[in-house]
Amino acid sequence: MRQRLAVLAAAALLAVPAVRAQVLFRDVTADAGIGAQTPGRTMAWGDYNNDGYPDFLVGCSKLYKNLGPPDFRFELVPAGLSGAHGVWADIDNDGDLDIYCPSGGDNDHLWINQGPAAGYTFVEGTDFDGDGTADMVDGKQSIAITWGDFDADGLVDVYVGSYERHCTSSVCGDCQINTMWHNLGSGRFEDVTVNWGLDAAERGLVNGGAGQCLGGGGTCTDDSDCAPFGGWCKSGLCARGLNTVDYDNDGDADIFVSDYRLDENMLLENDGSGHFSNVARTAGIDGHCGDGVCGHTLGADWGDMDNDGDLDCYAANLAHWWGSFADGHDISYLWRSENAGVSFIDVRDQSGMRPFTPAFDPENDWEEASAGWADIDNDGDLDIYVTDFYPFRKHWSQLYRNDGDGDGNGVPDFVDVSDPGNGDCPAEPDPINVSVGPTCLKRWYSWTAVWADYDRDGDLDLLTSGSPIFYQCDTPPVPPECDGKDPANRDTWPQPSYIVLFRNETEGAGHWLEVRLVGQSGVNRAALGARLTAHVDLDGDGTAETRMLREVSGGEGYQSSQDWMVQHFGLGPADRVSRLEVRWPAAGAPVSSFSDVPADGLAVVYSDGADLLRGTDPAALGVYEPQVALYPHRDPEPVLDDARALFYRVADDVTIDVTRDDAARTVVIAIRH
Repeated sequence: MRQRLAVLAAAALLAVPAVRAQVLFRDVTADAGIGAQTPGRTMAWGDYNNDGYPDFLVGCSKLYKNLGPPDFRFELVPAGLSGAHGVWADIDNDGDLDIYCPSGGDNDHLWINQGPAAGYTFVEGTDFDGDGTADMVDGKQSIAITWGDFDADGLVDVYVGSYERHCTSSVCGDCQINTMWHNLGSGRFEDVTVNWGLDAAERGLVNGGAGQCLGGGGTCTDDSDCAPFGGWCKSGLCARGLNTVDYDNDGDADIFVSDYRLDENMLLENDGSGHFSNVARTAGIDGHCGDGVCGHTLGADWGDMDNDGDLDCYAANLAHWWGSFADGHDISYLWRSENAGVSFIDVRDQSGMRPFTPAFDPENDWEEASAGWADIDNDGDLDIYVTDFYPFRKHWSQLYRNDGDGDGNGVPDFVDVSDPGNGDCPAEPDPINVSVGPTCLKRWYSWTAVWADYDRDGDLDLLTSGSPIFYQCDTPPVPPECDGKDPANRDTWPQPSYIVLFRNETEGAGHWLEVRLVGQSGVNRAALGARLTAHVDLDGDGTAETRMLREVSGGEGYQSSQDWMVQHFGLGPADRVSRLEVRWPAAGAPVSSFSDVPADGLAVVYSDGADLLRGTDPAALGVYEPQVALYPHRDPEPVLDDARALFYRVADDVTIDVTRDDAARTVVIAIRH
């Protein structure tokens, strides 16, 4: 059916559904072919072979291929990769995903995907000039990365976080300046850390820019200045996690740096030309540094938790039980954005999340590592999973459902739904040396949380790490895993961190829409940094008053982790998105706007229709079959008369609807079964 589609006005409102879905996740790790005890801390989702089913990396040495329907099992691919952590991006805009792996020292790797002609294999790409030595190295202790087109030239750049080089019983934290690699095209990168203002922004935060000798001594420029004192030079902050995020809604890619060792966090504001300055202190997001001690932040994730049109931040912290008394260690922050990111307010203690009461008790340690926002029940607001990693039995990873602002305090009410109430989660503080059941989301020794709809059924599934057992070596009955461990030193106790895949089996969830972006004509191909806004009529009154915001991530959380690049919107009772807007991450790129996009399927959105010619083979575009394809049209003759040849062979039970909106200069092609 062809029809002219109206554009509806929108206003932000946090809707609260009358009936809530019953949240249920199930551990399917073994059934999915991954193995029940496969070690892993950091994971990254990415469709490396363009078949439409998200695959994932573990660290940067294991690549698991999603075999798709009917069973959606995973197969370990002998890809020849190596490295500590990995994050996906299409560095050469050839339509397939490449990988950067920070690994410390001069051991970083850039793995270039060779595409379908070579069976989606990877070759090392850090040797630009072909002389047999790596060019994309700087000797620093790299630990995390985030991708973004920071100068809006259509090519993704990579920002690399550096951590400490030494840590002894008395001295830790000799960190160096993070590095920005600018993508020059043709597989080449250059270090622009100084030129883009990033060196000055970070260096000025260490001893007034003079550097600091750790272990004794004064100022320093390098380790030689500290040698007489038996220490090392600290020139930079100690990064543990990175996020690319447009925190201030101005259309360019900024960077948030989660810093550890009680260093302050950085919020690096992009002025639009690729030059950065640190605004974390003025924005109130540096980490409660007023007492002279900042937070131990390991990882963060950004999302619009209240659907007000700007991005909020959950920063996961480590706060030792003794540090909360003696040194002012802070627990995790839930920063709500005020005035489009001009400032942030920590509202965690008003959110209903797990409280923290300082107590001089080792069991009162606070040790969160990362967080991941996702709409788990498709009700239209973002929920969050928070990981917990140190060996304290009272603390575990938790899934919080966003129930909206029920009490009117301006902060969403988050409810812990980690325990499904079916007996799989024993009552706290148990279990001790006892495994929880498959639907219990509590995990110990957990580091990462990343989301994808791996089975393409319309809800988001969780890939995380951890153990279903807490091993307590000082309390009978002591398990065999504690043999040889010191009962008085919990740091020696077993702390297994295994990959865990939780399939979402939530009943009664709402409608949904998943959106994949394809960048063309000056937009990076994977559209990293693009912003999507869905205007939705959640309450059925005919007005699309709810505004949902998503950004395509170039890496997030603890060290290097990554959600699936396909963006997921829960729509509640709405059977369509009234208006979908895409702001593309490139200089001068217009905002694409599409009206009445149908729910319960995948939409592929193109930044430009130039590549979509009559008779085009979709496989050549690296695009799998969508339910809806959206792209801008261009006069004088957009190709509308042969939609079947334009996209896919159409079966007898499939019809294609084509709608042209001249006002918005867009075309909607709906493939209906």
